[in-house]
Amino acid sequence: MTVEKKNFNLATSELTLNHAKQLQTINKVVLNSHYDLKFSKNACNDLTLLGFFNDITSGAITCKKLDEKSIEIETIAVLKNYQNFGLGSLLVKDLLKNLSTLKFQKAFVKISKLNNITIELFKKFEFAVDTECKENVERDEDFVYLVKDIVAEN
Repeated sequence: MTVEKKNFNLATSELTLNHAKQLQTINKVVLNSHYDLKFSKNACNDLTLLGFFNDITSGAITCKKLDEKSIEIETIAVLKNYQNFGLGSLLVKDLLKNLSTLKFQKAFVKISKLNNITIELFKKFEFAVDTECKENVERDEDFVYLVKDIVAEN
């Protein structure tokens, strides 16, 4: 699909039960992940966003709450035909804004070392390599672990 870069609209929205199947489909197509519908329905909270390209559901970012102050970003996915238009950046930006509003203090993400594009995306938002092990997680050497301190909105 060819789309002129200057004539499009990007948006995000919180995941609702009505869109849970869309999240499941995006994760299956982009990540080759076979999350069941229960995963998508459980993700219906203000920690999961869908991304839209001209009103077409084209991406998603999901998180899970680790404790009252921190979250882990579990997935970020943008359909291939909608990549390189800024939708991934918008998903991360809007998620960080939500996390700030909700008074979270840290966000963690685990990314395959082979996925340079996603690593650079998160580094663009000031995620840094996490040198401390969180919650006694055994580190997998095939992954890079990033963390970001979140500043609360006033």
